[in-house]
Amino acid sequence: MNLILILFSFLFVSYSVRNVAADVTPLDFAELGYNVLSSFDNPAKIFQSVFKFVSAMSSDGDKNEKTLNEIQNTLTGMNNKLDTITENLQSFRDEIISKLKELRMDEEITRRLDDFFKLGEIIDRYFGDFQKVSKKGRSKDDLTRFINTVRSFDSGVGVRAILIEMLNALTGDRWSSSGLKVLSDFTIVSSLVCSRGRSQQLIINNLYKALRVAELKGLAMDLFTINELMKEYPDMNSTLKNTEDDFVERSNKAVKYLKDAMSKSSRELWSCTSNNPQQGVTYEKFRSFMYKVIQSEVDMRRPGERALWFPCEGDCTRFSYDATIGCTPWSVHHDCIDYRNMCAGKTYYCGNFDSNIQICHSKDNKFVEDESRHYEYVEGDKGQIYGKKKQGGCNGKLTYNRIHTHFHQCDICVCTCVPPNPKSSYIDLRTVTSDVKENMVIVGLRLNKTDDVFHLEIQQGKLLPSGSIDPNTISWKSNPKIDDKGYYHKFSLEERTVLLDDVEFDSTFVITGVKFAFHHDLLRLDAQGHRFDYKQGKLIVGYYIWHYFEGWTRDLREYDIKDYDLPTNHLNNWFHTVPRQYVKMTISSMKSDVGQSIVPFVDIEPVTSKQPTPLSGVGLFHKSHKNESAGYLALKILSYDYTPHVKFNA
Repeated sequence: MNLILILFSFLFVSYSVRNVAADVTPLDFAELGYNVLSSFDNPAKIFQSVFKFVSAMSSDGDKNEKTLNEIQNTLTGMNNKLDTITENLQSFRDEIISKLKELRMDEEITRRLDDFFKLGEIIDRYFGDFQKVSKKGRSKDDLTRFINTVRSFDSGVGVRAILIEMLNALTGDRWSSSGLKVLSDFTIVSSLVCSRGRSQQLIINNLYKALRVAELKGLAMDLFTINELMKEYPDMNSTLKNTEDDFVERSNKAVKYLKDAMSKSSRELWSCTSNNPQQGVTYEKFRSFMYKVIQSEVDMRRPGERALWFPCEGDCTRFSYDATIGCTPWSVHHDCIDYRNMCAGKTYYCGNFDSNIQICHSKDNKFVEDESRHYEYVEGDKGQIYGKKKQGGCNGKLTYNRIHTHFHQCDICVCTCVPPNPKSSYIDLRTVTSDVKENMVIVGLRLNKTDDVFHLEIQQGKLLPSGSIDPNTISWKSNPKIDDKGYYHKFSLEERTVLLDDVEFDSTFVITGVKFAFHHDLLRLDAQGHRFDYKQGKLIVGYYIWHYFEGWTRDLREYDIKDYDLPTNHLNNWFHTVPRQYVKMTISSMKSDVGQSIVPFVDIEPVTSKQPTPLSGVGLFHKSHKNESAGYLALKILSYDYTPHVKFNA
């Protein structure tokens, strides 16, 4: 949606009619175009500009064929450019009406919002007729019919009556609620955020823009008919004044309700994919810098503990911190020979497992701590399955039993293993910035994994006046690959906490840079913002600041995912954490995965808006299937807040 083109179309109008109406200046139409973009904050001036234009069209003065063609071409171009604002409204209409019916909302509101779109279609049809009757050679009967239709006071027929009904559909009247109020309820519109690829505030703003497009077209037609009537009835000043007053009143009412709805609406946008492997891989995993290992108690040692003649006095929980496996690759102990995939490093958080188990190993060799997976599945004594049982059996399936030695029972233990040199995944800590000197700002984000390193990548676009983005300049940008690990963060048992929070700027800044930082034992997302001139759409290159979370984990609430199911076992991962939380990268549950994966997984889908817009904020959150799934770490963006720029004449 390239709204700035409206500005250029009006500049072209002023050029086309310069020989017809000398008092129509480029400034008039430049201001008119700007105010279409910035919420009609001076409706009286817009009225005067449109009046000058249609007066030039209706003038009986000397207009040569070239000038007439230029006026018509400009009128057609204006129509096309304004239509870009309301593109795809039909599919949006179907979605929103369907959603309101599904939620059994007020039938009157649903009907009136449906009428809003239908009335807009009538205005568009009238505007097509307007283009025909404004041409040279029109028939007098066609012009008369057009004037009578536009000036009709019948509901759903006359232009002014239609515009009042469209306004009431969004803002409400003494008999009905506000459609904008309904749309500012995020529980109703949240599914539309995903399907439309726009934030809630942008959805509301687009409906408002559709209303303003209808108003602008309607005003042009209304004033054209008044100008034509003034040829026979010159004394229509009161009609003209009433038309202006009505337009200003409708504009101010629309802005009042818009400002209220926008202030309550969300500007968040995130990846809405279901992360279904059958639809393509939309996620990545961290390497297993720790994992679950199954081991006999008889072979385990606590720090400083020598091999005991009676090694099984107690249970597995006494090995919950920094224990080791007594076996070595050259051991001849029968248990050491039987148990495979043992931990060659330290074990933590041990507990007793089942008494008799069958393990389907992923590999036949021992000591494979560099492998990402050690067990396919485990079958317990009573048929309990841990992990996913492979169809067709398991070639490497072995049985392990609880043993007794010297009057003591030696349990089967399950522990967290931290290998001596874990090959963990890394997070790139370098800053990624937009091309600020080219007036480029960030409009989207994504995470990419290359050679076990997760990198932030940005989508950038050129900033234009009134917070618009030139869609022809959209591109992706990332940092070049480097081999110096000093720029990366490596997860470990001690350093695996991720901040789930937002970073947000006020409306005088737009985001131009992002980076990950590890501080106070937290991996966090930082953002750089540049101050900018809203009207001119220009970044102030030397004026920027960084925003980030400066607290500690004690200032946050933990989002605990211990023993949660693998996220890939759930297709609908819509549950979102709220800001000011943290999550610890941990091991997948024994039940679903035999503790072989690091969770949460990482969502790598791009987070972008179908309508590119500057950003006021970015964030990290956890999305999952209610409270059952270990879920995904995911990025989100907060579109620029246009609310402070929504103004009206009191």
